[in-house]
Amino acid sequence: MTKRIITLVLALAMLAGILGGDESGRSNNFEGIRLTRSGGKLLITPERSGGGVRILAEADSAETAAELCADIEELLSSRSAAE
Repeated sequence: MTKRIITLVLALAMLAGILGGDESGRSNNFEGIRLTRSGGKLLITPERSGGGVRILAEADSAETAAELCADIEELLSSRSAAE
């Protein structure tokens, strides 16, 4: 499992739309947003302190989990910068 915490200048309500508007492998629940991607699963939750999200990735290998985290972090950071 790999964990990253990133700071966002983005409303958390917009995350669901950014992370899979096509509903492919995405579910929202009380914990956060769960994503299923090829190679693994992700859980994205808001930080209690506010202003950021925690990204947890689970995959068969540490390398794949790190890649999943990096991909989502890049997507969220680029969208956050554009807002």
